[in-house]
Amino acid sequence: MTDAALQPPRALGPVVAICRPGEWRKNVAYLAWGAYCGSGRAFVFDARWAVALAATCCLWSSFYILDDIADRPLDVADPSRAGRPLAGGRLSEPFAIALSASLCAGALAALLVLDLRLGAVGLVAGLLQGVHSARPGTKRIRFLDVAVAGFSFGAIRAMIGWLAVDASTLPPLAVLAVPAFYKAAAYLAYQRLSRSPFPARRREGTTVLLGDRGTEWVTAVLFVASVAMFLFYVVENAWPATPVCFFGLLFVSAFTWGWWRRARLPERQAGGVGLTRFPKSPAETS
Repeated sequence: MTDAALQPPRALGPVVAICRPGEWRKNVAYLAWGAYCGSGRAFVFDARWAVALAATCCLWSSFYILDDIADRPLDVADPSRAGRPLAGGRLSEPFAIALSASLCAGALAALLVLDLRLGAVGLVAGLLQGVHSARPGTKRIRFLDVAVAGFSFGAIRAMIGWLAVDASTLPPLAVLAVPAFYKAAAYLAYQRLSRSPFPARRREGTTVLLGDRGTEWVTAVLFVASVAMFLFYVVENAWPATPVCFFGLLFVSAFTWGWWRRARLPERQAGGVGLTRFPKSPAETS
């Protein structure tokens, strides 16, 4: 590894793009849910919760970078993703590895300072992401891809939100089940709608086993299960109407937006502008 490969790029655009700050809104939703439940149905989002949120965003940015590193050979062969910072050559792989490691270490240190349990939860998330993004990893193993990227990552972020406001107890299963089922549904919806027609990107995940129609049905069942667990927790704890509407609209709008955005993917792959987050590769623009 040369020193030049570790040099940061001259422009910050590729660094920001590979961290995917647009995805941080998910962390806000998951941690807000956990914090609201953990604080006794009071919106107590103090400095401790803000630090936990910032650490979670840095931790998940390091995960996104790991994903890009693992998928780089596939992205290069896929015109719809060849403009990503790593695939497009705007960032070197050694620099991306160093950036991911730095973000992960800083995030885990911040969570550990807040509470030992938070640090342990962050470490578990890091280990899961490591086996998920490895070559080959769980993202290409049927059912394990949904278990890790879906159920686990949804529940873990809700737990971080809970522990940020109440480190003395662990959240009940119902609190974790709501984001777990929701994230699993969102993951399958993403995989269903972002399946690339390019042979280089074909994977052996759950969507391949279920097929298009099966994936849609399982996605719907998981989403309904998430709503059912949410309503169960609401009735069990006699929530007032305001937070019910707030979190209900938050999760439903996030799911609908993600579904609609991924439904536009064929336009992007056909050369349309669509809603792509990354610029086209030089080969596409020439």
